[in-house]
Amino acid sequence: TVTDIQGRIGGGALTGQFKGNWQGNRINVSGDLKLANGKLQQLLPFFTRDFAASGTVGINTHFALNGSNLQTLFNGARTDGTFTINGGELNNVDLVRAMKANRATGQRGGKTRFDSMSGSLQINGETYRYRGVQMTSGPMSAYGSVDISEGQVSGRVNAELGTSGGIAARAALTASGKLSDPVLR
Repeated sequence: TVTDIQGRIGGGALTGQFKGNWQGNRINVSGDLKLANGKLQQLLPFFTRDFAASGTVGINTHFALNGSNLQTLFNGARTDGTFTINGGELNNVDLVRAMKANRATGQRGGKTRFDSMSGSLQINGETYRYRGVQMTSGPMSAYGSVDISEGQVSGRVNAELGTSGGIAARAALTASGKLSDPVLR
């Protein structure tokens, strides 16, 4: 049992705890980690080089690992948590242009700047599931869910562009394609 993990990663403060045990020929480890004020652009390359984003990130997560030995311990990794990102930018995704784009060909490329983004994250092996993701950026807001598995993106995003007089544009978008080249339709 480790009751106090403290460190720095990606410019942020990491804290947590974990517990491990060996029963027969199985190793089980579980715990909680919290990251405050991390820099997304420094952390993202640990997970993928196919997508770029920036912002100040906070994460609260619970993880569970199990395997028959230390070499297989991370093969069955599972993580459940929540995240917030402030003052950021998604590269190669432009929600506002996608709202106006031809649905048949979709929208590729661009950038989406945002004031805040939050949601839940589930990681199971190589599959990442983002649920209840909410994003605000001035007059634009979006809500949706996205899955990333084996470098492929799938999901739905509902976006609205408002003015002082009400909603100027609204779209239900489908995300698809490769993580390195996503398409919004």
